[in-house]
Amino acid sequence: PKKADLIFLAVRPQDTDAVAEEVRPFLTEAQTLVSIVAGKTLAKLRAAFGPRVHLVRVMPNLALRAKAGMCAICPGAHTPTEAVARVKRILDAAGETVVLEEKAFDAVTALSGSGPAYFAYMEEAMAEGGVQLGLPPPVARLLAEQTMYGTAKFLRESGVELKAFIAGVCTKGGTTAAGMERLQNPEFKRIVAETLAAAAKRSEELA
Repeated sequence: PKKADLIFLAVRPQDTDAVAEEVRPFLTEAQTLVSIVAGKTLAKLRAAFGPRVHLVRVMPNLALRAKAGMCAICPGAHTPTEAVARVKRILDAAGETVVLEEKAFDAVTALSGSGPAYFAYMEEAMAEGGVQLGLPPPVARLLAEQTMYGTAKFLRESGVELKAFIAGVCTKGGTTAAGMERLQNPEFKRIVAETLAAAAKRSEELA
């Protein structure tokens, strides 16, 4: 990493110390280490990689593979603004990026870091429901997947308020209203909130 001004660290958490031992002597104050290592706080990165190199911590998600990722970044205390902006531009090429304080990272991990699994689980539930109604499994999955994708795309591009969107789709006495009457159960949102809380708690434990 002698000539690089941005160095991306993408290793397993248990390999971090070994990598740090190897590269630490070559790191300088002109360089920025960008870590996407799960559970490694800025304090732990500083202890491992020494006092000279600047730091940026990143929490990505799996959707980066589809160039539709969601990343949160947190710069170290003295990381230059220009370096943070460069990291953000790089990550923005594969989705969206927000700059947050590190104390928010457990919540970010729970919501967007783990979120793809929750969406896939919801898609699976919808597809299975479609199969129970008589649809072939591949068709049921396509209907569920494209509906989720198209809805997310519309919501992002339109900026419509979520409650207003739901109300607009739910014609009084119609099919969507009948389904939402069953779905709008306090237990559903409680389970979602508890899911995020469990993931955030585990993220805190791993850090």
